[in-house]
Amino acid sequence: MARPTSAVFPLAAVVLVSIVVSVAGDARFIFSTCKLTKNPNCVKTLATDPRSTKATTVRELADVALDIAAAAVKDGSASINDKHQRYAKAEPLGTLLLGCTWIYDRAAPEVAAASIAFRSGGYRDAVMHQMAAHYAGVMCDELITRNSKVSVVADDNKKTIERSDVAVDLIQLLY
Repeated sequence: MARPTSAVFPLAAVVLVSIVVSVAGDARFIFSTCKLTKNPNCVKTLATDPRSTKATTVRELADVALDIAAAAVKDGSASINDKHQRYAKAEPLGTLLLGCTWIYDRAAPEVAAASIAFRSGGYRDAVMHQMAAHYAGVMCDELITRNSKVSVVADDNKKTIERSDVAVDLIQLLY
């Protein structure tokens, strides 16, 4: 008569192997899809959201990337606004940060429009709207670096640009 523990071990081994194969398969899918975009930040960006490991199509990865990019714009906007409050009286930085706040505030509805267009199948429109986030990061970075010796928002802008570019690159694989 077999002991109950001897039957449990093979079952546990099968479950463990299934999990390892599933995770490895997800990583391969993400890597191979990102390779198509030629974007060096793609894998790193998608790794910030665990939903990307559950994606089985390029469309699902692009949807996750749009959410990641939208969060970068929201976080960047909040961070830049906080820095504007902190440096409001430090000229010219205070005024420059006010300009960045305005730029990011204009990008936020465009990012929302990108998601709406994407989810309704308007991939080209989604790219157009999402590019507003890319350019918010670029314009803010240019505004600060050309007019101030200190760039307190460089990381925010870089994150916004990189994550928006990943979303755009993945969406462009769909058309």
